[in-house]
Parts: sequence; structure tokens; C-alpha cells
Amino acid sequence: MTATATPSAPLITSVNCQTGGTLPVFALTWQPQQNFQGPFTILVFDSTDAPVTGTNSNLGPNGGTWTATGAMDATTQSYYVRVAVAANTGVVSDKVALLFAPATAIKTEYDGITLSVGWTAPVSQMPAGTYQILLMTPAGAQAVVTSGSGFDQMVVAANLRRSTGEWSVYVTPQLGMSGGPDSDAATVYTLLPVVTALTVLGVQTTSGSATAVHLGLDITLPSADAEETSFVAVLKADGRTVQTSAPITGTWVDGTASRFCSTSVSFTYPFNLAAGFEVAAAQSTATAGIATGPVGIASALVLQAPQDVSATVTAQGNDRVVTARIAPFGGVGLNGSRIAVNGPNTSHTTGALTSGFQPTLTLTAPTIGGAYSLFGAQAQGSSIGPWSGGLTYPGDGTPSGTGLPLITSLPALTSIAIDDGIATLHWGAIADAGLVGYLVQASIGKTVIAENVFTGTSGTLAVSGDGITFSIAGLGSNVTGPASPAVTAITAPPSQPGGVWSSTATQCSLHWQAPTGNGATPDGYKIEIFDGITSVHQATATTCSYLVPAGVLNGAGSYHFCVAATAATTPARTGPWSPSAPIVVAAPAALAVSYDGATLTARWAAVPNATGYRVALLLNQTESGTPSFTTSPDISIPLAFDSTKSYRLAVQACGPGSTGPAATEDVFAAGLYPHFATNTAPALIPAKSPAMSPFTISIGLPQIFTATPATLPATAPFALAAGTAPYTYVLTIDGASAASLPWAFTAEPIREDLRTAYTTFLGQLETAGATPFGLQTVQAAIARAMPQTFAESLLYTYSYTGSSGYADLRPGMVLRVEYQSYQTMTGDLADPDLLSGFITSAVAHYPIGLAATDTANFTALDTFIGQLTGLGGTEVDEPDVTDRKQAGAGGLIDSGYTHMHRPFLRLVYPPGFPCTDQPGTPYPEFNALLIAASKLSDLETATASIRASGAPGNTVGALYFRGRTTMVPLIRVWVDGVERTVPLGTTIGQILAERGMEPSAVDLPLTGLRVRRGIGPALVGSPSVYDFTTANEVRLDWAPAGKAALTTLPLLGGDRIDFV
Repeated sequence: MTATATPSAPLITSVNCQTGGTLPVFALTWQPQQNFQGPFTILVFDSTDAPVTGTNSNLGPNGGTWTATGAMDATTQSYYVRVAVAANTGVVSDKVALLFAPATAIKTEYDGITLSVGWTAPVSQMPAGTYQILLMTPAGAQAVVTSGSGFDQMVVAANLRRSTGEWSVYVTPQLGMSGGPDSDAATVYTLLPVVTALTVLGVQTTSGSATAVHLGLDITLPSADAEETSFVAVLKADGRTVQTSAPITGTWVDGTASRFCSTSVSFTYPFNLAAGFEVAAAQSTATAGIATGPVGIASALVLQAPQDVSATVTAQGNDRVVTARIAPFGGVGLNGSRIAVNGPNTSHTTGALTSGFQPTLTLTAPTIGGAYSLFGAQAQGSSIGPWSGGLTYPGDGTPSGTGLPLITSLPALTSIAIDDGIATLHWGAIADAGLVGYLVQASIGKTVIAENVFTGTSGTLAVSGDGITFSIAGLGSNVTGPASPAVTAITAPPSQPGGVWSSTATQCSLHWQAPTGNGATPDGYKIEIFDGITSVHQATATTCSYLVPAGVLNGAGSYHFCVAATAATTPARTGPWSPSAPIVVAAPAALAVSYDGATLTARWAAVPNATGYRVALLLNQTESGTPSFTTSPDISIPLAFDSTKSYRLAVQACGPGSTGPAATEDVFAAGLYPHFATNTAPALIPAKSPAMSPFTISIGLPQIFTATPATLPATAPFALAAGTAPYTYVLTIDGASAASLPWAFTAEPIREDLRTAYTTFLGQLETAGATPFGLQTVQAAIARAMPQTFAESLLYTYSYTGSSGYADLRPGMVLRVEYQSYQTMTGDLADPDLLSGFITSAVAHYPIGLAATDTANFTALDTFIGQLTGLGGTEVDEPDVTDRKQAGAGGLIDSGYTHMHRPFLRLVYPPGFPCTDQPGTPYPEFNALLIAASKLSDLETATASIRASGAPGNTVGALYFRGRTTMVPLIRVWVDGVERTVPLGTTIGQILAERGMEPSAVDLPLTGLRVRRGIGPALVGSPSVYDFTTANEVRLDWAPAGKAALTTLPLLGGDRIDFV
């Protein structure tokens, strides 16, 4: 200032209260007057002009600060300030009112454009005339002066609206140039909260209409720096706010660019479901109305539960995955859903919100079969409606109504059987709550080909195709439980079934091929055998064959079988039955095998329905060579003779895929075989095997003695031993070796050493008390069983050799008697003596048989005459014997005299026979003579005498027919079934000659000829029955011994000759 300036009071231009309270501080600005620059002082007075003590600071030409040191009370006094010249306080400025009480209770509400501010006026005796509202943002400030008394608004400048960070509002009272203290900073909430999730936790209803809801909200603030605030929830109906909640708070979570708050709120409101309700949120102070931010983005409010909930449960190990199907109910904006499950022991699992209406939820290791209930909720966006199953209030989000019972148990298939396009299944029951049945499905690949629902534990499905799998699931009301793992069934039957009897076995083996295709691999098979339509046997097998037990099949049945593949692993599976396959059970009957040493010929009775026959050779119970097949019941096979191989022939009937049991026969048949060796007479030997080796011949005999001797006779090769009942004795003919009798042959047609042994043995038997017919039994047995030459066959059968001059007559033979009468020629004939002599006058045939006396049997020329005379029916006087002379017999009746009633009967011819012109001789020994003896030794003695031209002796009966009568023993044979009587000594060749078929001397096999010889009493092997069909085959057709000399074989009585 200048020394010349006149002190003048300044002009106060502004007064601002920097600090309110009872010791306020004011900052003043002034404008000096008249160029007086001070110094100045600031003076404060109350309404009574009483000064208020205080201190000045910061004084200058244009302003300064005053701080009260004495208490000031705006509520009771009003105050003003003046500026005076410090040197002369009388020079002072005009009064300016002081405002030092602040506005309080500042409230803000920002809607994103307009900021509304409310306040409470200062409690002061000096009222404010106006108020300044100052908005402070990180982007700048904006102020407005209002004359309002507690409320005003400002439209926030566009550039400030985009400002992030904290906003504050200050309210300052004003009166003229005097400004009071700023209010405390009031918060302005600027962020737009987003209701990112809205969940109906509970609904209260009255008369069926919702009157209150309890909601869970997830609110997002789009700023990582946003402070944790409270919120108010805003309920809107059709876009109109109908209710705002009290401030709410919740749990906060920090995000990368946002912050999140989870909270809940309730609204009590008459909800008309025809309206569209939404819920939004705005930031708010914990006390309602202090600060409220803009209302953010609303979320639709879903108030209705789904129309329907259904589910499918699948198994994942020990877990269960629930896939629900939600049928939405309500608005068209519904686009999501979620589910929850309440379980045992108050367990609860809620699934995540899912887009669409097939939400899933995994139950980790649930209690299988436990009481689990499913609930569903529909959603629009992130807004989730109430749970199905019933409404609760206020609720905590956990379903508490009646849910849909879930099925968690896995039914297990226990068996699957497929046949004729029908699958029959069984399974174990489950006990889950809500179970109403079982869903069984059949599939090929991923395609279901058949399904059905069953209430029990079994069912059938019609199926077709290969590789079919089956699964089963429990079924509830709207719930399908977990399906069992798909099980592949056996879908194809075994193929090519057939029954085969091996040619060496007595049991049938059934066989088949395993099923093919994509079905399960079997580990076994079930077999059923039928006789017609009756099941007779069931069995199982682990391979593709089965041996039918003995006794199941017999030749009288009409058998067939079926087979089905099985798998024993759970579930047990059975595939379709195979087509029925016949089992041939009948072996060919009447198998007749003929083998001539070069060609095997067989025939048999046809087997009904057989399509062919399998023929095989067996050697040591093993097939030898390649089998043959024929469609007719006969076959002819070349087969070279091998004496080391004993073949059997097996014949089996064949059907489709089936071979029946075998009928078997030895290829080499036991019989009498020709024996030709160098320098040996032709012979017949009994042979049992191709080796034709010697063997001991054992013949069962009856009691042949009047009393059993102490020592049984034996002369090698013959021996008698005790037999086994019913046989009293066994006659053995030695077979030690081919070098011993009777198996050793020489060039002699009759082996004298064998004949001597034979005669000796018979003598021993007679000495030991053998009966005549006992001796005859032994003779016949030896004759029919012993190896012998052709000539010996007549010797041991009939005691005939031709040169011997006699033959035994045995029952069954015929004696042909040629009677002759003497013709005497007289008259003028020249040489009448030469023209006179014996001529045949009659021929008689006497069938030799057995007759009986009161005490014994005897051999008779005729059974009737023998019986008649032997039993006293008539008596024939015996002829006188004088000087060896005996009257000749005139006819058959003369054979009945007593001396002829003896068991041994023989025809003996004299060494020389009377000439034709002789008148005859009364000496019996010079005629053809019949002698009868009671003992074999007597017979032999008499025979020897006669053959020596001696008398027969008195130990025998003698009979001749007078007049040079001749007698010829005849034997009965059969040719092609026709009986013939032929003279003793007739050969095969002579029979052939009758037909013009006698072969030349070329050694060729004889074929087409069959000769059978009766066994008589030669019961070789002591059989248990006497089989009248039994005969020894005389193998003249034996190719290895093919010689024309075979035709020289003499015939024996009973021989049968057939041309085949």
C-alpha cells in the first residue's frame, strides 16, 4: 500500500465455511477499496452484535481465514462476518451472513442418466437460500445450484456417464455470497447389476394361486473393483416395476473382470400367471434409500413346475447316471432345465442347469436299490422355476415334495433260450420302490428289433436275425432303470446233425457242427432224443459229439434227435434247436457173409428207410482199408486171402446224416476146408480161422457107459474126459500140431496109424462098458468133426472103403434091395443053359431106422416091421442053420426075427459073388449078407470071418435074401432143396455130372456151389442148445485150394448141395 492511501474497508466478495461445527473456519475473499491494501482484520459477531473470539490467518490484500476460538452454535444463534481495517476497526465492511451447519442425510439414486439427490437442510438459525449439488467422478465434476429444499436432480453429462470408478455427491448450503460447509461425500452407485441366475426356492399359494415367492439370485457387477454393496431386488410384471425389496446382501466372489454376489429375496405379491414376471437388481446401501444405483438387467421369473418329468437311469460302474426328460409347462421362452435327486439318509444331489429338456445327473456310488426320488425344474435362460413334486415355502432350494421314484438296481438276466423265432428269457427280481415291470429289449447292433414290458420275471419276444443281444431294465412310472449289459444270445442252431454208430462200437455217437454267425460262442450243448414224438433221453455235452448210453436206443424204435447250443456263463443261454435228425437204430438183419478166399460176398435184409449201406472190414476191432458203400442190401468185394488176418465184416444202414449200428460177421467162416499138399491125399480139415491151424477138438457127449469107468479111455489122438452138465463127457481130438494125428496127412487115402488108434479107442470104450449106441455116438461124432481124407470120410462114417467089402447101416439110410428070380429057358433054343439064370424081378427100398424091444433099441430095416416084431406084435421064426446052411429071406418081414434085433447092422459082401447062371447058395457068407450084433467087437469078428469066406458065427444075426439078391446102401442128400437118395460113395462130381457140369481136370476155383454137412452128434464146444440150422460148410468153393479134385469128395448122409 502507499503511504498516501486512505484506509478503507474492503468489499467482501465471498465467504466459504471450510470447516463446520462449533469452532468453524471460514475463508473470505474481498476486494480492496480506494487502493487501500490493508492490513485488514476479520471480525465475527452473533446476532446481538456480540463479537465472537477467533484468530485470523493468511490475511492479505484480497482475503484471509478466520478460525473461531469461541464456541459457536448455529442452532441458537445467527452469525455474520465483517472485514475491518486492522488499524482502525471502525473502518469495517458490510455484514455477510455465516453458514457453518452442513446439509445432512444425503441420499442418491442414479438410473444411469439422471442423478437424484435428497438431503436434510442444515439445523441453523441462518437458513440457506440455495444449495449446490456437486458430482465428483474420475472423469470430472458436474455441479448444479438449486433452490430446492431437500431434493433435486441432474442429468449427468454423457462424458461423465462413461466414467468408471467411484462417484461422490456433495451438497453445500448457500446464502448470497456465503457458502456453508460441504456435506459428507455421498456415494453414487453407477454399475448395472445383472441377475445372472434366478432360482425359485419356494412358492406360497393361496387357493391355487401364487402369493409369495422366495428366490435365489446370482448378481454380477461388471467391475473387478466394485465394492461389496447391498442390493434391492425389483419385481416387474410385464415390464412394470411392481415391487422393490428391502436391501439384501449375500456372499461375494471375485472374478477376473466382475464381482459376484449370491443372495436371496422374497416377494409377496398376487402373481397372475398370465403376466410375464421379471426380477432385476440395483445396488443399494444397507439402509434403504440412502444410495441406489441403476436397475440392472432383469431375469425372467419362472413360476411353474414342469408339466411332466420322466427319466432313464444308466449304470457307469458303481455310479448311476440319471437322464431326465422334462416336459415344459408355461411360457414359450423356456429353454432349459435341471434335476435333483433326494436319496436315503436325507442325501441330496442337484444337477447343473442344462440347455434343453434332457438334463443329466450322476449319482456317485449310490445305495443300489435305495429310495431315490427325482425332481425336475424348467428354466428360461438362467432363471430356474420351482421343483416338480409339490411346492414349499419359503424353501431352501432342496426339493421336499413327492418326487419320481428312481430305479437304480440292475436286473440280471438268468437265462436266454431261442427257438422257432421266440426268445424265452428269465431274470432275477429287483425290489426298487416304484417298480412296475421290466423292459426287455432285443437288438442287432444299435437297432432295437423287439421289446416288451413284463410284470413278472420271465417273458418271450419274437425275434429273428443273427447276433441278437438282449438287455433288461427295471421300469417304473415314467422311469426306466439301468439296463443290464447287453448279452449276446446264441442265435443259430447247430448244423449237420447226425447219428453214427462206429463199425466196432455198440453205442451210437451223435455229432453236429457248432453254430456259425455272430451269436455267442457256445461252451456246451443239450441233446434230446425222441422215439416218434416221445422224448426218451436228454443229455448235455461239452463238444460237438455225444455218445448215447447203452439201453437208450433199441432196434424197435423210430428215433431222431435235436441238439441246441448252450453257454453256461450267466446268463445261461440256449440257442435254437437243430432240425430233427434221424438216428438209424436197426442193424441189418440176416447178415450172411460168404468168402471163398478171393471174393467176399455179403447180403442182408433191407433196413426200412435206409438210403444206403456202409460196408467195412474190421481187423482187431479196427477198420481196415477204405469202406465201401452200396444202395442195395448186398455187395461183392475182391479180397485177397491172407492167412494172418482174421477179418470181420461190418454192415451199417445209412440215412440222411446218420449211420446205424453195425451187423458184423466173421469174413472167414468156420467150416470144413479142402487140404491139398504135395504128396498128400485130398482131405477136409475143420478150420476156425484163416490160419487153419490145428486145434484141439472138444465134443460134448452124453452118458455112453452103463456105469462110469474108473479110468476114462484114451488113445492118442483120442481121449475122454469128464464133462460139464448137461454133458457127461468131453471127447477131445488132439490138435497139438500139424505134424501129429489127425492133422498130419500123407499120400495114403486112409492113414493106418489113425485107423489103428481109432479102432483101439473104440475097443477101450467097449471094454469100459460103453453101450452100443454110446459107441455109435462116438463114431458119428468123430466122423463129423475130425480132420480126414476124402476116403476116410466114408470109413469113419460108414466103415466103408470099397475094398473092405462092407458098410455099416445106420438110421437115416435107405437099403435098396434088388430081388432076382431064376429064369430057366427051355424048348428048342440054342444054348439054353447060357440063356437061363437070375434076372431082376423087383427092387425094394427099405428106410433104415430105429426100433425097440422091451429092453433095448436096435437098428431095423424098417421101423414099422422092427417095432412090430420087436415089441411082440408078430413073431417071425428064425431060419434053421444046418452045416452052416441057412434059408434065405423072402422079404422084409424076415428081418424081424429075434437075432436081427441088435444095435449094430452091417451089410457084408462076400469076396466073390455067385455067377448069374448059378442057382444060388444057401451059405449066408456067400451072399450079400446083413449081420446084426450087440457088440462092436462081435460085429468086427463076424465081418472078418465072412470076408475070409467063413461063417458069421453065432454071436451075430445073419440075413440074406435068397436068389442072388443084391443090396445097395443109399444115403439121403438134398440138391437145391430136393431130397435125393444116392448110393453110398457117390461124389460131388457125380452130382455135377448129372447136370452136365462136371469140371475138367484144370485146377480152377469152383464157384456157384455150396455144400453143407450136418454135424450129427458132434457137438463141438459143448453148446448150450442144439441148433438144427447149424451145419458145417464144406468149402469146395475155397479159391486158394481150387482144384478139380474137389469134385471127388464123397457125399455123406444129410449133405445139402445148392447151386447159387
